[in-house]
Amino acid sequence: MDSDPRTALVQRLGYLHQLLQYIDAQWRAKAALGQRYQAPVPLKRRWRTWVVLLIAVGAGIVYIAGFTTFDAAIAILPAALLIGFLVLLLRNRVVVPKQHAIAERENERREQSNAAVRAEEQQIDGQLVQAGRDLAQRVGTDFYPEAYRHEEAVAFCAQAVQNHRANSITAALNLYETELHRRRVEDMHAAQLAEAQRATKMQAAGNVINAAMTGAAIGTIRAEGAATRRANAANASRVAEAAKQPRTVHVKKTGGIW
Repeated sequence: MDSDPRTALVQRLGYLHQLLQYIDAQWRAKAALGQRYQAPVPLKRRWRTWVVLLIAVGAGIVYIAGFTTFDAAIAILPAALLIGFLVLLLRNRVVVPKQHAIAERENERREQSNAAVRAEEQQIDGQLVQAGRDLAQRVGTDFYPEAYRHEEAVAFCAQAVQNHRANSITAALNLYETELHRRRVEDMHAAQLAEAQRATKMQAAGNVINAAMTGAAIGTIRAEGAATRRANAANASRVAEAAKQPRTVHVKKTGGIW
């Protein structure tokens, strides 16, 4: 008699798990659709007359200052302004309209693509709404706690009930919390072990470096000691050689009887 309620509970949890998987897949699909949106191509702005005027005047000032006399520069300035306005007209009347036409055709293509994406999004939204209705009708809002309404917890509870480790959702969720606690303890121990291994490696590396520095210092001390001993020996040898030579004493006569 216990098998019928258990089987019904397992089937209900299994349906909830499948429904949660379906909802999660739909949300991922909707997020992927969001990345397919294409932003419109910005249109080029037309140059204003005052911009060209400033450029022409600035170029004229530079030309006056560095390359010719003042009178000649004043004579050339109208021509520079005329060229500037011709460039302005060429860009605003020819170049920019062509760029706008290209950008508008591209924006139309992107808008068609975005419209297809929006249609797919609306379809997914409808499927999510229907999944929510199925959840409320076939599973119920009070059947399973919302805080644990995710795939891992539901699958664990279904498995626990099916394996006769729990007879109710409450008992299954308590087992799930025990499992989570065990995982946290294992993760903490693993982190502590990794930190201890890292500290051991750092200490070993520090010992190697200190040994190398100590060896280098000892070698330097030994080399300095050997050099000192050689210098002392050479000095003693010079003193001994000087002692072997007879000394000549010179006495200065200051008067008197000798």
